[in-house]
Amino acid sequence: MTLPSSSKPLWVQDVAPGAGASGRVAAGQTLRIIDLEGQQVADLVSFSAENPSEHLDVTYTTFAAESWQLGKGDVFVTNLMRPIWTMTEDTCGVHYAGGGFCSRELNALFGVDQPGCYETILNELHQLNAPTTGLNPASCFNVFMNFPYGIDGDLKVRDSYAQPGDMVELRAEMDLLWAVSVCQMPGPCNGPQPTPMRFELHA
Repeated sequence: MTLPSSSKPLWVQDVAPGAGASGRVAAGQTLRIIDLEGQQVADLVSFSAENPSEHLDVTYTTFAAESWQLGKGDVFVTNLMRPIWTMTEDTCGVHYAGGGFCSRELNALFGVDQPGCYETILNELHQLNAPTTGLNPASCFNVFMNFPYGIDGDLKVRDSYAQPGDMVELRAEMDLLWAVSVCQMPGPCNGPQPTPMRFELHA
């Protein structure tokens, strides 16, 4: 898949499964998230740089969008109903906006003793010296995760539709802090096995 052309990134980082990344994004800058090998999920949280108690809220975002499936053109809002991101590109089209992240306790449910995205994100926020009071299930957007709502009430994680090179671009609508975990949850969430992802910051 050919990615959209753009200027040279201000910052690039490849992140292995089980690891994370974090940073600051100024209003108008774009965070690009790229699935390098396909079927890989990332858990993303973000907070106002001015007031970290204001955070991305996917529950309010789906209410505002009147859709549980978010994609290109959708505006993400905070718990104060202010725009925080606009998704300006999306080559996959399937993500999960129901909130939540894997954790050591959740992984134990599947018989695996390992930390999850919650612990990875918590560590990234500590490195940013950012408050963690806003870190809750509603503050997490699961990029490329395929967790469909069945008409009969069925709710099971399925293989991601993301192909190698698929990406999303999120334009910051305010100065913000962000943190991400490249998921290593077992099972179908991340395809046959978890793989690295790339994160880029563009002006």
